[in-house]
Amino acid sequence: MLQTQISNLSIQREALRREVLKVQQEDYQKMLGNFSKELESKKTLFCIHIFGFSLFYLMLLIFIASGIEKSRHHRVSCFSLP
Repeated sequence: MLQTQISNLSIQREALRREVLKVQQEDYQKMLGNFSKELESKKTLFCIHIFGFSLFYLMLLIFIASGIEKSRHHRVSCFSLP
């Protein structure tokens, strides 16, 4: 009788262990999925952020270059007057 109870408890313990492992695996998969989504979102935001800065600096360089070009033309026109 005692041996039967021990065997039943061992079987129940093994079933519970399998159930816990299954739930842990499901939780891990959910966590991994959420992490992947969050990482993808942050990567997208980071790319947009970098693109925004790149665009800003490109526009700044164009503005500076056009100012330098206008400045050169102005000086040349001043020197070319008789």
